[in-house]
Amino acid sequence: MPKRKRSVEPAAQSSPPTCILHVPSMSDHGDFTPLRKIKGSASEKLQLLQKIRDRRLNQPHDSPCRMQSVCDQIPATLPDDLERVGYHSKCYKHFVRHFHRLGDDTEPGPSTSSWHHSPRKPGGSAEPIFPPECIFCEKVETKDAHRNTERPTTFPSFKNKENAWEQIETRAEKMGLYRLHRKVKNKDLFACEAKHHPSCFKAFRTAFYNYERAIHRAEAPKEQACMSAAHEKAFNSVLEHIQTQVIQQNKVLQLSSLRLLYVEELKLNGYENSNYRSEKLLDTTPQDLQYPKDALFIQDGMALLHTLANLPPTCGEICLQVLDQMVAKQHFLFSTDSYHPESIKAQERLRRGSSEKIILAGPATRKPYDFKMFLANDDNKKQMCQLLLKVWSGQEAATRLERTEMAVLIVEGKAHQLASTNGKVEVRELPTIYSNQEETDTRVVLYLHHAATIGYKNAVVRTPDTDILLILLHHAHNIKLTVYLDTGSGKHRQLVNVSELAESLGEDYCATLLGYYVFS
Repeated sequence: MPKRKRSVEPAAQSSPPTCILHVPSMSDHGDFTPLRKIKGSASEKLQLLQKIRDRRLNQPHDSPCRMQSVCDQIPATLPDDLERVGYHSKCYKHFVRHFHRLGDDTEPGPSTSSWHHSPRKPGGSAEPIFPPECIFCEKVETKDAHRNTERPTTFPSFKNKENAWEQIETRAEKMGLYRLHRKVKNKDLFACEAKHHPSCFKAFRTAFYNYERAIHRAEAPKEQACMSAAHEKAFNSVLEHIQTQVIQQNKVLQLSSLRLLYVEELKLNGYENSNYRSEKLLDTTPQDLQYPKDALFIQDGMALLHTLANLPPTCGEICLQVLDQMVAKQHFLFSTDSYHPESIKAQERLRRGSSEKIILAGPATRKPYDFKMFLANDDNKKQMCQLLLKVWSGQEAATRLERTEMAVLIVEGKAHQLASTNGKVEVRELPTIYSNQEETDTRVVLYLHHAATIGYKNAVVRTPDTDILLILLHHAHNIKLTVYLDTGSGKHRQLVNVSELAESLGEDYCATLLGYYVFS
């Protein structure tokens, strides 16, 4: 007789499995795992899901992390039928994803599948394992600088050496990376198996070094100002001591006692320096050279603009700052270069590099962020030269020009003589010294001949350029005045008598020197 088939109840055949984490919006829910077949204890797994549920329900009502509909499906106790109740794999991953970011200090319960004991703490408290993404970019894969695919790696640990990951928490807090700081706060990244891309970790360290440098640059002027104020107070105290002890009471003092007084005052002002020596001031203090009386001062204008420091906030104030330096000479000629777009020199400047053009609308235009880079563009330099003429011809410059006996500004090869009368500046062109030469280097000889024609006996040329020295030596025997070259800066600044130097070298030597210099 044939075997009789076992009868199955219809209810058991038609009853579908129940997913306690079901997400209806998913098109593919993955494989179903009943609670009876999960790894570990079913009660511990349910306890873990309940704690994650409690975390999610603590989120705001409008937060996508709350998952209210999923949380409502989790039972309070284990069901009787563990074979028909469980969860789909993708529903489970969706529910437990990023649970450590939900902001609760209480970690999920003691499930062996979600807890990991650090090998360095065998009997201590356990640390939750970090997700497989990089803690910096939160991605599994990324591209390095060479476009190679990079996967996260764990942080190394050393026995007698500080671990690199130990600085991440403090550095993230300093830079304001609060998301990263919350993630790594009070965590042993080695024990938690936190992962990172080497390129992301390198970028994080580089960003921190740039952050520290930016802070140092911002604080350096304040520190320098405070130190300068402390030195000024110490110097004034020494002056007061000399006034009372030497001048009023006719006492004899040793220089060492004055140094000790200076050092003591520095200490009182918060800048202790027991080894301070006054000779250090000579290394940084600009030297004021003694020019011949009533000499014409010829300034290489573009060289001066490139060396300006402590610039005021507007371009008009920069022009007045330059004028303040010039009026102290009483007789000055300020020469700027010309810029011809198709010239050989223009091509040379393009080869060196250029910056973007910035429109100078007027004296109130804000100073460019990088003034030296601003001067790398020929159009910008043209605008700056025209603005110099405009500002120096204005009413603000009138009181300054009253202290001068001769003031000449060269713009685009044209000479403009400026004179202040009755609070106004009169501008008069000098066609006798017009030149279409581009640079001041080759025009300076023309200005020296003009100075000799109008009665000057001495002239000082201020420039850092070596070319002008060779040009002056070549023409020195034909210029009917004494020519000096003011060159260098700080303690290296010096005044060279070019006329005497040319006499000592001889006329024939100087005549051939320029040609040799061109080929060298």
